[in-house]
Amino acid sequence: MKTEEYSLENVIQRLLKAYPDFYRPIAKEAEEWISNDGQILLIVLFGNLGQVIREKTLVSEPDGFESVFDLMEDFAGSGDELITAAALMGFMESVFNYGDGYDPKFLACLLGPKSREFLKHWESIHGNDSTWLDSK
Repeated sequence: MKTEEYSLENVIQRLLKAYPDFYRPIAKEAEEWISNDGQILLIVLFGNLGQVIREKTLVSEPDGFESVFDLMEDFAGSGDELITAAALMGFMESVFNYGDGYDPKFLACLLGPKSREFLKHWESIHGNDSTWLDSK
């Protein structure tokens, strides 16, 4: 059941409050996360945020991301199926996707228990070692 706390407007406002630098990428990529029928595709929006975080960590220290990861942990436990999927599948898979020499393990210290559990499962599905998720 969706509560006011997890309404679409509130979710987007909370995202922008947690990471104000996401405003420009949100506007720039709007055609990706707004479908042809006007539906907001939260999984794509959260995936875009994950990509922004990922790109930012390639060029600088992961400063100021704690509030974003805290918010994603809250969304993961929201009880709203779409918001939970967006937080875990959209955001987490985008941030923690290996490739191009990117190793996201240094961000594990920012994970909450729900995100950690999801990523352990995700790593096992892909046949990857998940012990890096055991330490904080």
